Amino acid sequence: MNRLQGLLYAFPVQLLLLHLKKHHFLLLFWVMLALLVTSVWGQHYGVNYLFLDPEYLGEVDFLSFGIIGAALGAFTMTWNITAYILHAHRFPFLATLHRPFMVFMLNNAIIPVAFLTLYAVHLVAFQRDAEFTDWQLIAAQVLGLFTGMAVMVLLTGTYFFQTNKDIWQILGLRRDDDPVAVHMDADGQQPRTNLYAWRVDTYFSLGLRPRIVRSVEHYDIALIQRVYRQHHGNAVFIEIAGLAILFGLALGIDVPFLRLPAGASILVLFGVLLALSGAFSYWIRGWRAALYIVLILALNLLMQQELFQNRNAAYGLDYTVPAAPYTLDTLIALSSPKHRAADRAHWQHMLDRWADKQQRLHPDNPRKPKLVLLNASGGGLRAGFFATRAMQYIDSMLALPPGTPPSGLSPAGASTRMLSARTPGSAPPGSTSGRRAGPQLMDRSFLLSGASGGMLGLAWYRELCRPKRDTLLPPSASPEARLAMARDILNPVGFTVVVNDLFVPWQRFETAGQRYRKDRAYVFERILHEHTQGALDHPISAFAEAEYRQEIPALVLSPTIINDGRRLFISPQPVSWLCRPENASAAIRLPQVDGVDFRAFFRAQSADSLRMGSALRMNATFPYILPNAALPSDPLTEVMDAGLRDNFGLTVSTRFVHNFKDWIRANTSGVVIVEFRGHEQFEPIADYRGQTFLEKLFSPVGNLFSNWSEIQDYQQDFLIDYAAEALGGRLDVVTLEYLPSQAQEKASVSLHLTDREVRDIAAAVELPHNRAEIERLVALLR
Repeated sequence: MNRLQGLLYAFPVQLLLLHLKKHHFLLLFWVMLALLVTSVWGQHYGVNYLFLDPEYLGEVDFLSFGIIGAALGAFTMTWNITAYILHAHRFPFLATLHRPFMVFMLNNAIIPVAFLTLYAVHLVAFQRDAEFTDWQLIAAQVLGLFTGMAVMVLLTGTYFFQTNKDIWQILGLRRDDDPVAVHMDADGQQPRTNLYAWRVDTYFSLGLRPRIVRSVEHYDIALIQRVYRQHHGNAVFIEIAGLAILFGLALGIDVPFLRLPAGASILVLFGVLLALSGAFSYWIRGWRAALYIVLILALNLLMQQELFQNRNAAYGLDYTVPAAPYTLDTLIALSSPKHRAADRAHWQHMLDRWADKQQRLHPDNPRKPKLVLLNASGGGLRAGFFATRAMQYIDSMLALPPGTPPSGLSPAGASTRMLSARTPGSAPPGSTSGRRAGPQLMDRSFLLSGASGGMLGLAWYRELCRPKRDTLLPPSASPEARLAMARDILNPVGFTVVVNDLFVPWQRFETAGQRYRKDRAYVFERILHEHTQGALDHPISAFAEAEYRQEIPALVLSPTIINDGRRLFISPQPVSWLCRPENASAAIRLPQVDGVDFRAFFRAQSADSLRMGSALRMNATFPYILPNAALPSDPLTEVMDAGLRDNFGLTVSTRFVHNFKDWIRANTSGVVIVEFRGHEQFEPIADYRGQTFLEKLFSPVGNLFSNWSEIQDYQQDFLIDYAAEALGGRLDVVTLEYLPSQAQEKASVSLHLTDREVRDIAAAVELPHNRAEIERLVALLR
């Protein structure tokens, strides 16, 4: 019993119990970090990769983990400082010790040490299983983590060692002097110390030796409080330094070496929030709950003011001219029969040019050509990488002579870290190395549509296959081409959220003669252009002539207007025919205008100057990851991911078929819709027996969200039937889908892919179902 009691009243145990009883926000941050590093939270969207696979300057190594370790050390010190400010007065014996804060931190190490152990274990497992990292590099990464943390703790601890004072230093005495004799009340009586002090019998000294706590009843409580006040002042300096670091990093978001791993910036942010919460609790004490509510209400009111409306913009648009009136009358006028007829005639000229190209490229083919429409689903970088890899594979198959077995084609894939070992520009065995040998997929294709990450892949591959393209771009069949879609964007975007969007959201940049605010959307586009070597860094008008001449397929983006759910059709061509169903009879029911022609609607706001990067980004704006773009209309409209309405681009394709069915029947042997799906089409049916209370509480909304793609699939099966009927049955649908090698290891819907995920996605193209679909496609096109 005595041993158990001794353990219970040991200082480390009492500090742990104190954290569990009071100021739970001190534990909340550790809980959130633990959920991240164990992949319990954030795995679906890849947030855990910010800590398990942090990139710095394109590498995951000793340095990148060293930066994470330094940030973790800073967070740990901030946590100790905040706990010391809030709890030290409960342990008055500390003020009588030499280096009291260091003693407190040593005895408060249970939680940080437990977390660091948990982190290291999951880091090793992740790098071994998900990244296939060799043990030497894993050891370097773990060493970097521990080294960074140790250096930061040592530096911060040295500051406190030099500046924090104990009772003897406060009074200017030697440790042999008695501070009690110097500091006594006028009547010679000793004032009593705090009656509510927590009981502590033993503590660990700086020499890691257990010591018995001596009574401090004879010390003046005012003197003890004076020691703590001096320590608090030093702690405030450290917290201000943390804020200054965040502000400084925000000014360098355009400088690659200042873009720290996002996990590090999150740790710094957590430290600042922890310090502010601690200071708030320390000063207002019992009024915490009431003042928190007042603060939330005040922030809510402030956010409604124009000064705090830091809206994101679509880069290239002119926000200085009068806003376009977003009214039903305007939308109806822009999709009038006259406009639709003129726009259809424009597209029919494009179709004629496509037909001429087929005759020119394949003069010996006696059959009418198949018109190919490419659709790509959303799904983060995994969808973009899968689509790119699948198109490479299709082109490799099309380049083979008829009857040649599909062997010796390019290997399933090289990881982003294996790529550095290859010769730049080298092509895999059996590839065409960018040569336009035989029928090519982009030559056969007329229209590209889809959502989110998939459209990044289609837009990038279109540029790689473009005739007379920039010779500096990699060959379309090369590993470099597909791996451009697998390179990390999550870390710089996450870093910008923390250091810029939350603290310094007022930086500006200029493009197309307009000034815009820098935020995570700006960094997303900047990194995308770095990965694609600037191939997409142009206004949409720069692609208009090549599309019209059918040197490249037309590309239509369709982000969702969140005000009313309509689609915003973005194309350098006029597309009013897309904005309303074609075959509806006004005698039955006049259909609503469910789409907006971007160029026609925002003509006065310089629609043609919209940057292609912004158009692709608006089409891929997943909530919270990227900000909704606000457009210059009245009332103001905001747009987000195209997947909210159509995650596969099939609506655009089937509406195109209905509008041009007569031309298609006369000039082609039919239409082939090729779908690149970033996830499987037929999901297993979930079992909802044995749900917890929270699952039952949130399941109505959660189920709707999780089944959104399936709901769209059900509706789009009808669209395919109607399109096939309009073409007299001359419609084929080729579906290629990403299926993980193991169901429990599906790649995340993220802006970051691990090496295991890269290999898994690349290998999925050659799965039996996909290979059979590709062979069927090749047969249809020959």
